[in-house]
Amino acid sequence: MLEFLLAELKKETKATLRLIQALPDDQLSWKPHEKSFSLGGLALHMAQSLESVLKFIEAGILAHEDMSFDFPEAESKDQILKTFEENAEQARTTLESWGEEGLLEKWKFTKGGETLSEIPRAMILRTVFFNHLYHHRGQLTVYLRLLDVPVPSIYGPTSDVDPYDR
Repeated sequence: MLEFLLAELKKETKATLRLIQALPDDQLSWKPHEKSFSLGGLALHMAQSLESVLKFIEAGILAHEDMSFDFPEAESKDQILKTFEENAEQARTTLESWGEEGLLEKWKFTKGGETLSEIPRAMILRTVFFNHLYHHRGQLTVYLRLLDVPVPSIYGPTSDVDPYDR
């Protein structure tokens, strides 16, 4: 299981990195709607979440009462890239340190001292860590399209890029 998760992390962080590299540095404050993240804020959140989500998974428990979120604005595309690259490497190191046994350890979500969910660490890793990344990456592709920025390939050709053209 660990081997597959590490391979997925490697493949998906490469695809995500292509998307971050496409961000227009001069439009990081742009929002598609007043309730939306800014382009840079969304990308920075995605980059930071690689570390923050793993921290609460590693802790083995998350109390609803302790949940708090901070969504800073990005200062530059370089800041987003650096944060993403550092946190992707830290994610790889953390997963490797858990090993197969660590992936099977139980993780709990509680509220008011009551356990709402108790599942293997690998499950929360799949549902929150990976799917969270994919969710926000999808949002970023829409942001780029709305800004008329060429959308890079993630799983295959886009209307802008054919990764198979050499």
